[in-house]
Amino acid sequence: MYIATKWVGSVKRIMPGKSAMIAVIALAVMMFVTPAIAAADDIVQDRDLSVDVLTGTTTRMGGGDWIAVKAGDVIYGVIYGTEENPNEIIILTEQRRYIGGADVYGENGELLRMQGIPINLVYAAKLVSIVEFIDKDNDSLFDLRWLSNTTGLADKPVKTASLTIPWAMENLDVSNGENVTTVDFDLTAKNVSYTWVWPMAALFQMPRKAIPADGVVDQITFSIHLRFEREMKTVEMVPWFNITVSDGQVKNHTFAGYRNYTADVLNGSIKYDHYISGWDFASNESKLAVEMGLIAGIHAQGAVAEQLRARIYSMRCEMNGTPVANDNGNGPVAPVLARDTLRFQDTWERFGNLSWVNTVEVDGVEKEMVFQVQNGGTFGFTSNGHLYAGFMVRTAFIYPAGDEIFHDPLFQSTATTLTISESTNPFAKILVIGQLIAVIVGIALAIALGIFLKKKNEKVKSTGKVSHNIPWQPSKPVHPQQPGNSPMQPPYPPRQGGKEQ
Repeated sequence: MYIATKWVGSVKRIMPGKSAMIAVIALAVMMFVTPAIAAADDIVQDRDLSVDVLTGTTTRMGGGDWIAVKAGDVIYGVIYGTEENPNEIIILTEQRRYIGGADVYGENGELLRMQGIPINLVYAAKLVSIVEFIDKDNDSLFDLRWLSNTTGLADKPVKTASLTIPWAMENLDVSNGENVTTVDFDLTAKNVSYTWVWPMAALFQMPRKAIPADGVVDQITFSIHLRFEREMKTVEMVPWFNITVSDGQVKNHTFAGYRNYTADVLNGSIKYDHYISGWDFASNESKLAVEMGLIAGIHAQGAVAEQLRARIYSMRCEMNGTPVANDNGNGPVAPVLARDTLRFQDTWERFGNLSWVNTVEVDGVEKEMVFQVQNGGTFGFTSNGHLYAGFMVRTAFIYPAGDEIFHDPLFQSTATTLTISESTNPFAKILVIGQLIAVIVGIALAIALGIFLKKKNEKVKSTGKVSHNIPWQPSKPVHPQQPGNSPMQPPYPPRQGGKEQ
């Protein structure tokens, strides 16, 4: 390319051809720097996950006192009723999770931002009631619809004791290590009144409220063993999307591929040993069901997250790989015998499970027990000032009759603490730095080129080949630029991510 210069007084003017040359160099540097940075897809996260043990009162899930372990925005804890605020025992995990990440584009294809798609998740187990029943059909299961005023079902309920009562916390022991925190304590209620009683003579008769003559349960204790462990892992295949927005509304989304993150993974497990003493069984044929509701609910943060959640996100509870309940309310209405761990899964990964042993200690003798599940339908609730939408699985531990009953199930949840937020977007920061470097390099090249041409033209001027009084003429002909060969091509459209799958 021929570059022309013209001297005007003591100032050298760079002609249009030279401007084009400098623009091409700057554009080339920009194109070199930006793709190399945007290609990175492995990100290391660094967050403050110092552990705190929380005690006192809370308004979550109906309120009461609680003991919880908190790291960042992840909480594992137990809520229990008090004299001022009777409540069930609620084993709770509360965490911020991500549906994935997204490159967000405007209507004209311009890249607006990179962001995570955050949701708040609550996964909880509520110890609701204890039910004595007679197993009429000998399947060792009890249909919990009896407790929702449904009559005419196979089994015969005898009486219930609600667990929405005051609880006394005892024997608190906290151990806080570098990566592992454990919290142990007992929740006990004594002389617990029965709540509802079904007349023994009538199969279809509605229950009556219990009276003092029906007696009390001597003692109910749940011994809590909370373990909270932190470890660093590479989280593979975090889903990534390309999203087009207009006026704050998602107009289109496509799957762009996966990215890997190195992040802290918080594993929480809560064992809650059951101890029931002094239940007044009406019959040797009776069995005892400890009713527990398993709840999973989410609250989306922001308009993009909510709209994308509605389009791509789902949750379900699985047993042996078969869904037994989901966030659409689907699942078996009648109780089903559970033979394996219950797993709670979202669109991307598993976030919790419930396991148990199939033996129970009754009056010092090891006996068989069973665990049942049935669909509880869609479920909405408020926790910590947010409205959550999700579903519930109604479950029950079924024990033989006895004066003292002891069993130890396990509640587990895993929280992957990714940070995929606009404010901590490493791509955006690196890209800005890369563009700044490109501009600086482009300016440096322009200055160097100007100095070089100045020296060259000074030599030309000293030989008398350039005159201030003679109109400037190019020393070689300039040919018209052919169509399609312009050095200033339109800018490339924003990167659209991986191929849609």
